[in-house]
Amino acid sequence: MTASEQLTLSLDDSEASLVQVYRDVGTAYWQRPWDIALKKALMELGAAKHALHHGKRDKALRFALKATSSLAASHHSEASALRLELDRAIRGIRP
Repeated sequence: MTASEQLTLSLDDSEASLVQVYRDVGTAYWQRPWDIALKKALMELGAAKHALHHGKRDKALRFALKATSSLAASHHSEASALRLELDRAIRGIRP
């Protein structure tokens, strides 16, 4: 396996895990639509997903880090688990 193939696999994995976190946060928001912090996290994760899709890793990382702060402010019962899942996805985004 060449270095470029490894890089492609790494990018695909980080984008897939970020998409999964986005879906999970969306599900949590659907359960508690009055939780403004979850809404903010969902919007920031959407922006991170979009940036990562376009190869802008720095922007994706910035939006994902903002989403962790929003998840920390959420009162949803799964917010801390979602934040840990997002932390794992962020490790895949870092250059």
